Amino acid sequence: MLKSLIEWFDKQLLARGTAATVRSIFAVLGFSVAVAAVPGVPTVKFAGLLLMILLALTFALVLLHDRARLKQQADEDRFLLARYCRFLAERHGYVARVLSWRQTAVIDEEGGSKEVIRIHAVSMRRQLYFLPLKFGARWDQPKAVQKQVRVKVRSLLLEDTRGTSWRTTINWLPDGRLELICHLRAPVKIGADIKLEIEWCWPGKCAPLVKRHEPEEFIFKFNKLMPVEYAEYKITLPVGQEAYCEPIGFAEPSESFEILVRNNPNESKTYTFMGIGLTPGRELGMRLEVKPRDSARMSKDD
Repeated sequence: MLKSLIEWFDKQLLARGTAATVRSIFAVLGFSVAVAAVPGVPTVKFAGLLLMILLALTFALVLLHDRARLKQQADEDRFLLARYCRFLAERHGYVARVLSWRQTAVIDEEGGSKEVIRIHAVSMRRQLYFLPLKFGARWDQPKAVQKQVRVKVRSLLLEDTRGTSWRTTINWLPDGRLELICHLRAPVKIGADIKLEIEWCWPGKCAPLVKRHEPEEFIFKFNKLMPVEYAEYKITLPVGQEAYCEPIGFAEPSESFEILVRNNPNESKTYTFMGIGLTPGRELGMRLEVKPRDSARMSKDD
């Protein structure tokens, strides 16, 4: 019976629209309340109240059922779109040449990371419709945390002033990485400049680093579709924390890669990896391990 009622509501939604269907349901509910308010007839009042409760519960179930169905369909469409974009990106050679990739991350005491990535690239296709990118935490995060990740992509104009937002497709891969497809508003011709800013708030992305003092890697690994000429990654730890640091993918000193440590006015520390001519498929960056409070205090006294 409930299934038949839900199917009837679905038909009403398709035929009359959401607004008309909701108005009809509220009209019936209003009638039920009016019947329940009739004085002196307990049986009629009880029947009206029961009808009102039944309709309210049915309406809630219909909305939940419809929401779950729409969410499942949206997830499937997003997965298919990401797969087809991945196929197109890999089929036609180079996507873009990245002139500069500047990424900054500010980590809070709970391990959440607020990051901004500014990319300046040049199209390497006759017509470029989207930029495919992948990001990930360096540990297996639960899906509940993934649902809290918020990403915003927008244009960068002259002198790096912010422009309007881009459409994006977000898909979580089986290995826990976030696949981000940035859709350009119009196809970009070969040789044209592309400047964009990616901003996200990622709860718990660096929780093992700051909560459990486990070593964590902050690396770049670009593929051959997007060669990178210059990249930097700035990591700012919570106030009062500092870390042991070592390079990944190169040995110091190096002519192409460098790691710098900076003390900030608010007593936080920033660790920066910089590199030129990053080789596709090569992991390059740094590994950090937060020092115990006593060690950090002793280093300050020294």
